[in-house]
Amino acid sequence: MNASHAVAIPARRLRATLLAAVSLALALAAPAQAAPGRLDPLFGPGATGWVTTGIGPADNFDVIWSLAIAPDGKVLVGGYADMGAGAGGNEFALARYNADGSLDTTFDGDGKLTTGIGPADRFDGIESLAITPDGKVVAGGRANMGPDQGGSQFALARYNLDGTLDTTFDGDGKLTTGIGPADNFDAITSLAIAPDGKITVGGEANMGAGAGGKQFALARYNANGTLDTTFDGDGKLTTGIGPADNSDVIWSLAIAPDGKVVAGGRAGMGAGGDQFALARYNADGSVDTTFDGDGKLTTGIGPADNSDGVNALAITPDGRVVAGGSADMGAGQGGEQFALARYNADGSLDMTFDGDGKLTTGIGPADNSDGVNALALTSDGKITAGGGGGMGAGQGGDQFALARYNADGSVDTTFDTDGKLTSGTVPGDNLDLAYALALTSDGRITVGGYADMGVGGGGMQFALARYLGVTPETVITAGPAASATIATPTAAFEFSATPTGSGASFQCSIDDGPFLPCSTPHTTAALANGAHSFAVRALDGVGDPDPTPATRAFRVAAPKDTTAPRVTFTKRAIKRLARARALLLTARCDEDCTLAVTVKITLKRAGKKTKATVIALKRVSVKAKAGRAAKLRFALSKKARARLRRALRAGARATLAITTRATDTAGNRATTTRRIKAGL
Repeated sequence: MNASHAVAIPARRLRATLLAAVSLALALAAPAQAAPGRLDPLFGPGATGWVTTGIGPADNFDVIWSLAIAPDGKVLVGGYADMGAGAGGNEFALARYNADGSLDTTFDGDGKLTTGIGPADRFDGIESLAITPDGKVVAGGRANMGPDQGGSQFALARYNLDGTLDTTFDGDGKLTTGIGPADNFDAITSLAIAPDGKITVGGEANMGAGAGGKQFALARYNANGTLDTTFDGDGKLTTGIGPADNSDVIWSLAIAPDGKVVAGGRAGMGAGGDQFALARYNADGSVDTTFDGDGKLTTGIGPADNSDGVNALAITPDGRVVAGGSADMGAGQGGEQFALARYNADGSLDMTFDGDGKLTTGIGPADNSDGVNALALTSDGKITAGGGGGMGAGQGGDQFALARYNADGSVDTTFDTDGKLTSGTVPGDNLDLAYALALTSDGRITVGGYADMGVGGGGMQFALARYLGVTPETVITAGPAASATIATPTAAFEFSATPTGSGASFQCSIDDGPFLPCSTPHTTAALANGAHSFAVRALDGVGDPDPTPATRAFRVAAPKDTTAPRVTFTKRAIKRLARARALLLTARCDEDCTLAVTVKITLKRAGKKTKATVIALKRVSVKAKAGRAAKLRFALSKKARARLRRALRAGARATLAITTRATDTAGNRATTTRRIKAGL
């Protein structure tokens, strides 16, 4: 969720490596695997689950470092775009996508934009972004102001919903802040927005040789872009974690509910190598000494003198800190791997997490380069971690990598069967890496980074992938209690699916019958007295069902129905009977019933002692729903029509005897005969 640095390939080597790569033709295809973990066919062109977007000129270098999902489901991503020499150099780059992966053209006209912060042809870039409650976008990163102009500085920009710069923010919508001495390297790598609108940013500041080297750096801004002087007196601070003149950097930060700021990154410990590093600050910027005694700590994950570091962190509702990154296990020991640690609120390792509070997971083949760059927590405590997986030469190169863990640190085997997966956009040994991750309200996992489309194929481009994160869990919320006995032949149930939105539709089954489409509330058909079972399952947006339907067993003990159904008729097309080809009647039953109706037409001349003519029509049977009109059609043969015409023209009167036998679902039966006079 927060921006993080590259794991599989150091950022300083990315350009040279990428420009040398030659890719095969684009072939986007979802892997054959069951949800959760399957690429989402509702995202991206051709149901691939992938989207790539070139921002700068073809074959240049564009990268997503951060993403956020708006309440309306739109995906906002930020990073940098290489506009080329003489055209701006590297610039802040943003794009906004609709929920289906198409570019949102209400954002700057075409869904994407770039902003230069420093002088032309310098190296600017977004490394973190957040969406404010009113929908504005705050993007933070670095701006290279050039020699004698401040060097690389903290850089912020704020954009309106339509992508225009928000000029209420520092006058022109963008600002830079130097933290360390002039012409050194400062950069924002992570930011968070507090409920009061203040913006807290973290990153690194180079204090210079002999003055502390690279240190954790924080700043806080008011909503209008001015530095918040209630934060450490001038709105900014630095903290050394490792020994003097080593390299410490924040890669992720989060604001706790009590306003404290937790920052995570890596600390250069000298002979101890790089280690996980955390620091916690009070709301006023002072170090929180209730956290590990002095407000800061380091943890070695891999062997001594190797390179470990936090790239992402999150705070659980009970105040524990989950940190993810990479751990170098050493040659022959697994190489660089996904690494996680969980800390209690006081800074001690949480021993309920994998036994010692920390773990590593290899994603690619042994001794390749894997690492967590982003993570997210679900309400059940599961941890979704995303980053890069080094699959090795001939095995796909570097790919998007995901792993999911249970709350105790064990791998969640409901996710892609073994808890981890990799995906590449282009066949062959290209370079695809994930740097950002966010969960939608229905549990889908949106991952952003870059994809190597190859020289002549677009170069390095923004890349997004979306995965199915959960199958819906179905819950019966109302209806007969388990093992209850009901006194009616029908049972009514209500149900829902979690997470919200994951149950796009439902299927119901009664007494182990087939699952058929249904909706909530659902009332069963009339059931016989005795034991019954009801089952319902939710289907997500792509039709994957809940593998464990919600069930309810109950009994029906309804009083026996001894009341016969009642039938009413309305005349239809009885007049002008001589010209009709059929006799049409409409009947209604006061309950569900089956109607068997016969009609006899008696023709007799008034006052004459002649034998009456009787025409019997073929019986008609229909099923009638309670209270609904049932149409009955009695065909008149040509011979019968001729007899009718002769008799009626001779002065005969026609009497219709309609005999109805109505049978309800309980077997009760009523037979009635109604006589209706009809004329010409």
